[in-house]
Amino acid sequence: MSNVRIAERLGALADGVELRVVSVSDFADQLLGHTEALERMPYSRLKEAQMVQAQLRHAISHGQEQFVDVHTLGDWLRGWMAHVPSDPA
Repeated sequence: MSNVRIAERLGALADGVELRVVSVSDFADQLLGHTEALERMPYSRLKEAQMVQAQLRHAISHGQEQFVDVHTLGDWLRGWMAHVPSDPA
């Protein structure tokens, strides 16, 4: 799958979590599958996504999912996506 297509899915994930169509738990479940499928993504960016997922899982496991700011989460993902490399030529 191309980076462009994966970025579209990530954008839909950001929108979904903000609109509460996607739960924080589902967001956490889907995040790494999409981010790790990207080609030529810097290791530091992948680690950042892993850290966000770990923080979300921690909140979920402690019953604090409702305290996650979904707008901040969506904004973070959109900013993170700005670093997605273009598809290889």
